Amino acid sequence: MAQVLAEARRVADAVIQVARQVVQALEQEAQALWNEAEQIADAIAQAIANAARAVWNAISKY
Repeated sequence: MAQVLAEARRVADAVIQVARQVVQALEQEAQALWNEAEQIADAIAQAIANAARAVWNAISKY
């Protein structure tokens, strides 16, 4: 019985280790996606600002 419990503990420890690695990989992927989203948001904001500036320049001539 002690052998079975020891083996179960070993398996549980291995499962926990794999789960930790999966969580770490998911955290890294989430961070990469967040960084990409920030870059996209910055690009959109810049495009909007440029468009607004172009519109302002166009209408301020009149």
